[in-house]
Amino acid sequence: MTRRRIVPITFLFCLITLIATHALSQTSASRSGLDREQRLKEFHERVAKTKREFLREKYALQATEEQWKLIKAKLEKVRQLRDRSRSTVGMGLTSSSSGISSNGSDSRSIPRWQWDKSWKDKKPSELTKAQKIAVELIKLMEKNNITPEQLIQTMDALRNARKEEDQIRRKLSEAQKELRELLTARQEAALVLMNWL
Repeated sequence: MTRRRIVPITFLFCLITLIATHALSQTSASRSGLDREQRLKEFHERVAKTKREFLREKYALQATEEQWKLIKAKLEKVRQLRDRSRSTVGMGLTSSSSGISSNGSDSRSIPRWQWDKSWKDKKPSELTKAQKIAVELIKLMEKNNITPEQLIQTMDALRNARKEEDQIRRKLSEAQKELRELLTARQEAALVLMNWL
């Protein structure tokens, strides 16, 4: 190639590279700006949630600021232990939403059983060992082709995990006792009504 052709091609190549780099940096800057905005929004939501946390309890107890600092710490401990000590599953009736069953009959009036988990709003990563095993056992029970051994193994695992929950419940009882020691009779009554004690 002649020198005349190489210079314009090189210039054009550099210009395209410069434009592409600028466009990519703008895109990544706008993305990082969005990421930063999202993180900031999440931070503000966490701060607002923390401020609202135990707000009902604080006003119901009418504690001084010094008392409240001690009580709130005990409430946090009770809540954490209480959340870790629940793997019980209940049963509830629901109506069929489809209206027509697979065989063509009208099934709207036929209720069906559904497992009711008190922890259903938790993320999977927040579930206790017993809760995870309970979910696994529910899935097994909903399958048609399972062996008794699969059920027995999962039931045994759930029983063992619930033994660990028994230890957590003992710690919960101790934490509730520590909380009661900080309270007046009126404050204790308020927390009993609110299902803390």
